[in-house]
Amino acid sequence: MKHKHYCGMPFNNINLELPHSANMCCVMYEGFEGEAGADTDTREAFNINTVFHSKRFEKVRDQFRKGEKPSVCKNCWSQEDHGEQSPRQGYNKELEDLGVVLTTDTPAKPKKVQWTFS
Repeated sequence: MKHKHYCGMPFNNINLELPHSANMCCVMYEGFEGEAGADTDTREAFNINTVFHSKRFEKVRDQFRKGEKPSVCKNCWSQEDHGEQSPRQGYNKELEDLGVVLTTDTPAKPKKVQWTFS
C-alpha cells in the first residue's frame, strides 16, 4: 500500500539516542519516550530490530496506515500546517533519494538508522 504523504520515517527509520533511548526519529520525544513500556522497548532491547518491531512503534505505524496524524509527530504536523518543510518531509525525500520505496509495509529491518549523541 502506498500513501506518499505519510510514508517513510515511521516505516523505515530508527533513531538511537545514546546511551539508552530509541524512537522513530530525532524529533519524536514528547509523549512517547515516557510511555509505559518505553523502558522495556528501548533499554532492554536485544537489538535494533527488537525496538523497530516493538508494539510502541507499530502503534504509531497503524495510526499512519489509518490516515491519522499521531500526536507524537506534532512537531512536524505543526511545521507543515504553517507551510514549512518538516523534518519528516525532508527525511522522506532522503529515503526516496536512497531508492527506498515508501509504503505502509514495515520492512524486516530499518532502511535508515540515525545516531544522536547527547
